[in-house]
Amino acid sequence: MRRTFVPGTCLIISLVLALSHFAPAQNKELTADESIPIPKVEFDAQGELKMTASPNSSPNDFDFLVGKWK
Repeated sequence: MRRTFVPGTCLIISLVLALSHFAPAQNKELTADESIPIPKVEFDAQGELKMTASPNSSPNDFDFLVGKWK
């Protein structure tokens, strides 16, 4: 004989729905972190962005881009 109503299953589903209703939403607004210094940007005469390496940059910083790629 097959039972169509399972009280335990209904209880579990009801608890999950009730708890999900009261769970705090992760709706945090993004804010700027003023402690991180952002350097000024500079443009050349053609309007292109001037990019300069930082003082602690190494000539080998981007060697991972060089290689045999398939």
